[in-house]
Amino acid sequence: MREWKAPLARAELSLQCGSSEEARVLWEAIRADDPGTVEGRVEGDRLVILAGPVPMPSLRITLDDLLACIQAASGATAAMGSGEVE
Repeated sequence: MREWKAPLARAELSLQCGSSEEARVLWEAIRADDPGTVEGRVEGDRLVILAGPVPMPSLRITLDDLLACIQAASGATAAMGSGEVE
């Protein structure tokens, strides 16, 4: 009997940031989270992230992790910009 294998999938996230510096800071903050699975680049004030190819169930977990990291990093950069964090 042949073993079932999940299909491989890729996803692209495009985040509109307030500036190219913010996009760069966000990418630097999250880039080490999934090395080898995630690539990214800054295009002006946009951060573009490519995830995969990985089995579809793994992609969902990777995207969930990425979004949580982006949310945390975004909150930290916002606090730094407002002077709340020294």
